[in-house]
Amino acid sequence: MYNRLFWNFTKGEGEAAYAVNYEISDVNQDGFVDEADAMVLYPQGHGDAWGHYLTAVRNQYELLQHENFNWVSRSENYNLQDIVLTVDFLDERKFAATAAARAKTGAEIVGLTYREKYVEDPTAQWQGYTDSNPDRAWGVEEWARRAGQGAYFDWVMANALLPAVHPNDRLEGIEKVDRKANADIAVISANLNAIQNTFDQANKGQNPLGVAANVVPFDINPILVEDLTIYGKTHFEQIYERALKALENAQTVWNYANDRRNRIRQISNNETEFRNSVFQEDLSYRNQLIAIFGKPYEGTIGPGRVYPAGYDGPDLLLYMYVDVREINDQTVPGPTTTFATFTGNTLTDGELYQAFQNGVGRGGLFGSQVGRQNLYKLLDVSASVRQLFSPTLAPDAAGNTSALARDGWYSVKYTDLDSPKVALENLTKFMPVTAAGYTFQAPRDWGRRQAQGELQSLINQMLQQEAAIASAIGAWDALQGEIIRAFRLTNAKLDLEANIRLKNEVFTRLKYLTANIIKGAEGAIELAKAVTETTSKFFYATGEAIPTGLPIVGLAVSPGDALAPARSGIKVIEASTFTGLKAIEGVFKIGKVIAEISLDIAENELELFEKREQDGQSVKEALVELENKLGDEPIKRIEVFKEIQALRDLSEQYRAKVDEGVRLIDERAAFNKRVAAQTQRSRYQDMTFRVSRNHALQSYRSAFDLAAKYAYLAAKAYDYETNLDPSDPGSPVAIFADIVRARTLGEFETGDLGELRTGTEGLAGALGWLRMNHQTLKTQLGINNPQNETGKMSLRTEAFRILPPGSVQPGAGEGAGASRGRGRMRMSCGARPWSGLGWTTSGKCRSSATTAGRLRRRARTAATTRRNRGWCCGSARGWWPARTSLDTRSVVGTTRSTRASTRSRSARWASGSRTT
Repeated sequence: MYNRLFWNFTKGEGEAAYAVNYEISDVNQDGFVDEADAMVLYPQGHGDAWGHYLTAVRNQYELLQHENFNWVSRSENYNLQDIVLTVDFLDERKFAATAAARAKTGAEIVGLTYREKYVEDPTAQWQGYTDSNPDRAWGVEEWARRAGQGAYFDWVMANALLPAVHPNDRLEGIEKVDRKANADIAVISANLNAIQNTFDQANKGQNPLGVAANVVPFDINPILVEDLTIYGKTHFEQIYERALKALENAQTVWNYANDRRNRIRQISNNETEFRNSVFQEDLSYRNQLIAIFGKPYEGTIGPGRVYPAGYDGPDLLLYMYVDVREINDQTVPGPTTTFATFTGNTLTDGELYQAFQNGVGRGGLFGSQVGRQNLYKLLDVSASVRQLFSPTLAPDAAGNTSALARDGWYSVKYTDLDSPKVALENLTKFMPVTAAGYTFQAPRDWGRRQAQGELQSLINQMLQQEAAIASAIGAWDALQGEIIRAFRLTNAKLDLEANIRLKNEVFTRLKYLTANIIKGAEGAIELAKAVTETTSKFFYATGEAIPTGLPIVGLAVSPGDALAPARSGIKVIEASTFTGLKAIEGVFKIGKVIAEISLDIAENELELFEKREQDGQSVKEALVELENKLGDEPIKRIEVFKEIQALRDLSEQYRAKVDEGVRLIDERAAFNKRVAAQTQRSRYQDMTFRVSRNHALQSYRSAFDLAAKYAYLAAKAYDYETNLDPSDPGSPVAIFADIVRARTLGEFETGDLGELRTGTEGLAGALGWLRMNHQTLKTQLGINNPQNETGKMSLRTEAFRILPPGSVQPGAGEGAGASRGRGRMRMSCGARPWSGLGWTTSGKCRSSATTAGRLRRRARTAATTRRNRGWCCGSARGWWPARTSLDTRSVVGTTRSTRASTRSRSARWASGSRTT
């Protein structure tokens, strides 16, 4: 059965009182003080000690009831002030300690429940001792049964688990444990007896305060009773004063306990502030560490992993694991499949493969091959030429072509110090620690980091810087190859141009020589044609000079061709003139030919000169370009050095950041040590105050019970003096049960009898009510105006009819009276408490329940004889002073007014055996 009392954080008027009383603070750091904080502070509710201990022993009982479980005692290590000891039966001792705590709690619950349910009327007592709700079963009987059976089972189980005698007799102290050495078993049995005694008291109807129901205290000062006019005090006032003094003593102890409690509360408040400041400081450290180390991978959090479930702190253990830690062919994306497709490490398809292997794009307009043959392709170029001008397309000494291998031309391992793509002998000397030197590769099943820290960011920057170094090295290597290939290409161009220029000059000169010869021949031909024509004309003119007929004398006879010589002369002149002109024309033509030949030669030489100059200019340009490239080579090296230094700076930053994180961890550890020391000191203070408070509370409980007893006795004295009917408004019938049930002292001021507050709860309220009514009734009943009567009586001789010492008792020998008197007294005061032991007003001993019941019924029948307590011993301890002879006791009684005296005397002295 779990007596779980849930937290009652009510959001109403009681919220403030609840939060202050139970010291509820913002434990979960959500910014609110609410029921969530109460649940954290009190997960099982308030006042649930029984349920707490019941849960603690439940696991052992479940294991012992399991059919496959075997309880095997084993040795365990126990840390005692940093000294590790091997201890036997540790689990068994824990079970016994828990069982003892539960038995003690059960005994207190039974006792408090009995006081809570107690009623003064015997006929109504058992009505509240059983719970009306059988499922709840929180009555005295149910709690006694539950706690008693639990204590008994725990006692049996603890004895069964622990050996009677430890098998190793050489062990001492904490290492030796058996039934005799374990004090918790005795605590279980002692509390079981306490439960049984409380239940027996309930069965017998005894008062939970430990006094008899019919008790009336008479340990009063008779002198004060004799003079009530000024300084005297009545019977009730004397007992009331003692009750008030007991109340004041309890109040003093309570104040001391409250002082200890206030000290504890002050420590708790300081602890709350300290905890908040520590939380804020630790949160600051946590955030700074997260900013440096980042948060862990999702796959490293959970049961059985590096970090527990729900961990939200920095990754102090696996911060060096990253997703990408180096630049290689696996981390850098490869070429597109359209450009190059690989099968394993070999190029097998793609446009590059088709162009290199199959010669795609060799000829034909727009790729057409119609009407032509593919005579030549790149692979037909000799390997030596490719090695000089395109090494990636030429096979190496092993026959491998770089452009056809995945790890060849396409490789990006420029910063790999073991097998770099570019063999740079000086790189390892200048290259700092790379990202791969600081990190490890995180498995893919870890997922991703919840948050990236500065260390991971620096690793990322280092990777980017390594990429920059790789680019710079690649550019440097490309420039070196470009310079070499440019030199080779320049040499090839110079050689080509020199050969072409030589051939062009020879051909041009031969061409112009041949052309000029042809021009000379053509001039000679034209000159020959002119000479031929001139000769022809000369001979024609000469022929014209010969007459064609003889001369004729007279007019009748013709003289012949007499003008022929003249005509011939003219023709000769014409021929001569033509010949001269032709000669001149020939001369001019020859001069023209010669001039044209000279011009052609000059023009050819000019063109050859220009060609030589252009070739010389191209050589200069090539030299300038080579010079520029050679000048760029150290710049590229400087760029590589610059990028390496940038990587070195990042590497130094990474180490500095790691050192900063380590210093921060050390600062946090030192802070936690200071917090631990402060916490330990506060814990010692809290422990000291708690021990002092617990002792004070135990003392207060004893003082409270004593104050309750005196308050109860004061109520009995009030009832004895007033002798009011139970139905009278001034009767204290209801006050008796209230005093027994009271759990607080109430409100009052010590040292002043007039400051008791009647309207409050607790003992002070009951005493205040009694005093106020007594002050009112004292004059009405004549208590302040008594008639003193003094007399002597002997219970021995008058009640028991035993003769004084020295007399001969009838039916007995000499001296038999004394032994008989002692036996009778021993029999009377040693009987059962339930029998209502004590002396009746008639002086007869009530030795049986029948007699007590008859006397109680007789007392209730008459209002005038209500509660005639008279002389009694009250319990086995009695109210008589120890070792006091009854036959010599003086009795001082006080009488009330004549009416009250007459009304009560008939009941008190009814037997007539008491003389006044």
